[in-house]
Amino acid sequence: MSTFLVDNDLHDLGFLGPRYTWSNNKTRNRKIWVRLNRILMNSEGLRLAPLATVKHLVRLASDHCPLLLCLAPTLQKPEGRWLRFEDIWMSYPVTWKIVWKNWSKEDYGLPADVLNRKCHKTFRAMFSWSRNRLKELGELKNLLEARMEELHVIESSDRGLT
Repeated sequence: MSTFLVDNDLHDLGFLGPRYTWSNNKTRNRKIWVRLNRILMNSEGLRLAPLATVKHLVRLASDHCPLLLCLAPTLQKPEGRWLRFEDIWMSYPVTWKIVWKNWSKEDYGLPADVLNRKCHKTFRAMFSWSRNRLKELGELKNLLEARMEELHVIESSDRGLT
């Protein structure tokens, strides 16, 4: 394989994360772990994206780890925050009241301006409520993702999971 890579000017980018990318999903001494999946880049690609990184993500319900290729370092977030609708808001009855309260307020001006202001105020109120009330869900999600990654590393190690 190394001859093929050299002949074709291909370079393995390495990786961050779990060492192996594939498992046969067997148990005990029949389990096989290998790094089948990799991302290769030629010299021109390395010149254009010198900070390219590859991350092996945690595998779920598959025998392969997904690979995440980042061609550039993450940029800083813009100063203004994006407000977006979250589906989970619909599952809380209080959010309907927040929408009704903000939407039923009197406002004057051109219809497009009124619509824009009502949407903006409603989203701000929902975002504020969500940040205060649903904070625990975000923390729990981060904790569970970290635990899944720990278990994946243990599973792919020599000792495996019991």
